[in-house]
Amino acid sequence: MPKSRAKYIVYFFLADLILFNLSIYMAASLKNWWFASYSQYPDFLLIANISFLIVGAFVKKYTPGLYINKKYGLWFLLRTTVGVLYLNAFIMVLFKVYYLSRIHFLFSFVLYQALLFAVYLAFYHLGGERLLKSLNGVKERWFEHGKLNYRFIILDFFLFLGSYYLIYYIRYNTFALQPEHERMLILLVGTGAIAGFSTRKFEILPYKNFFYKISPIFKSYLVMFALTGLSMFFLGWYELSHKLIFGSISMFFGLEIAGVFFLYITRKQMPADIEEVAEMEKSWRSEKAIAHFLSLEESDAVVRSVKERLQNQYLTAYPELFEFIAQNIDLQKVDEQKSVVLNTHTSFNLEVINDNSKQLLINLHKLNDFRRVNRYFLIVHRKLLPGGYFVGQAHTLKTHKDWMYEKFPTFIANLLYPLDFFFRRVCPKLPYIKNIYFLITRGQNRLISRAEVLGRLHFCGFKVIAEKEMNNRLYYIARKIRFPSIDRNPSYGPLIKLRRIGLDGRLIYVYKFRTMHPYSEYLQDYVYEKNKLEQNGKFANDFRITTWGKWMRRLWIDELPQLYNFLRGDLSLIGVRALSPHYFSLYPDDVKEMRIKFKPGLVPPYYADMPNSFEEIVESERRYLLKKMQSPFLTDCQYFTKAMFNILFRNARSR
Repeated sequence: MPKSRAKYIVYFFLADLILFNLSIYMAASLKNWWFASYSQYPDFLLIANISFLIVGAFVKKYTPGLYINKKYGLWFLLRTTVGVLYLNAFIMVLFKVYYLSRIHFLFSFVLYQALLFAVYLAFYHLGGERLLKSLNGVKERWFEHGKLNYRFIILDFFLFLGSYYLIYYIRYNTFALQPEHERMLILLVGTGAIAGFSTRKFEILPYKNFFYKISPIFKSYLVMFALTGLSMFFLGWYELSHKLIFGSISMFFGLEIAGVFFLYITRKQMPADIEEVAEMEKSWRSEKAIAHFLSLEESDAVVRSVKERLQNQYLTAYPELFEFIAQNIDLQKVDEQKSVVLNTHTSFNLEVINDNSKQLLINLHKLNDFRRVNRYFLIVHRKLLPGGYFVGQAHTLKTHKDWMYEKFPTFIANLLYPLDFFFRRVCPKLPYIKNIYFLITRGQNRLISRAEVLGRLHFCGFKVIAEKEMNNRLYYIARKIRFPSIDRNPSYGPLIKLRRIGLDGRLIYVYKFRTMHPYSEYLQDYVYEKNKLEQNGKFANDFRITTWGKWMRRLWIDELPQLYNFLRGDLSLIGVRALSPHYFSLYPDDVKEMRIKFKPGLVPPYYADMPNSFEEIVESERRYLLKKMQSPFLTDCQYFTKAMFNILFRNARSR
């Protein structure tokens, strides 16, 4: 610090200290107790000067740059005086210094503030502004107010209420408040509100780190302490329990800090997983430069096949995995220099690989330890050449259950598995609870269904060409065949929105309760190619449906949200079932044309005719549509009556 600046700071401090003590002397002289009985009031003078020094040092009161702006300088001087007043009152209440007249106490600070304003304004207009600027001080800025966090305000209120009642119960062994303690509670709530709003504790603001985050809370704690002490001094509430009052405030402060710390460490994570179309587009924008996807057969000639290295070095401990890979990939056409085998759950080990450089990428680490599965798949997608292969493994719901029942006796497994399922599968999906889960586990070893694994791969631009369970793990081989999906956002919650073909061939969104695992909507082509259709027209062996989903379908619980579509006019009461674009493409052209002439319905003709195969379903709908074209109302009445009879008396159910 330059000597000239340090010299002026000392001058400012000495002038302010003299002015402060002069104000106390002048206020005391009005009562004529300074000369007559000064020896009776040394406590007040000592406490006042200690408060003056502490607040001045804490707020850096003598920084010249704070006073360059006259308006801000006046505001800052007022704030510091109020701070000294609060701290002085708090110390006096804490040490039970009650003999001083409250009127003279307050008048001392009012007189000091008036003299301070007068001296500052005179100094400012008599050349002080130029002097302050020459000292190269930094002007403090006026801050814009952030948006109020109303949830935090409500939570803060109940948190303090709980703290007060808990300390009260500990001290008096009852929750029934006495009248004086009720008044004290009201005062504390008021001082807490003033402290919170004045320190901007309730505003949503960006913070650099945890210490900046708790700074307003710490300031509000000090303000609340000081304001409470001042209020008790002026109200004369000297006999109330200090342990109750200041103990409640201290517990409240501790709980606030603990809560903010918990939220900070649970939310201080890497960016969330990519589950939105907009984020997906950003992630592969660099890949859009690729004009088309080449197959491996069209790529550069293979210098040395990776097959021998895989069999004799990389996968010597995984002979069954090597056979699985060799059966589904022509390893003679995969170059060793363009292949990589990893065993990692960190993204860094993948990011260091050059983009669009590998024909084969194998990761032997289980998928369950990746907190953000889609980001992981998209990194792999970026590293592979067009047509490249990705081999990985996952511990699915089924393989985990099989492992648990192999490891433990059936009786113990029956007890442990529900608890394990709830912790590993349900907790990561629950709001707020998932923060605790990821804090404990760091996102590792969570359970994931087979359908979700394969669905996420398809969502991220892969096509699954093979899968196999080995050693209680699901191994998969996926191929980079296209860009990641950007047609729709994946569904993850209990209520899903499905794309269906509606009137005039327009796409409509039909609402249903989830009966399938997340990301199942991306597997329609895969399930059809793998299993085809059952006789009733449904996908055969559809592993995408959950256990509770089958139960919901039998009772039509999953269909209830479609009432919203009915009220909105997307669906009619009677009509053919709303189909997905893929399923619709399986129909003959003549039935397609008739289908789009009418709205889909809540009750389809399926329940009236009860067909047993896909061909019979098509024929049933053709007959219904031809009749409806001739007589819409009578046809719907006829089919509705017959469908209700089959549902009520013949136990017709959806599967």
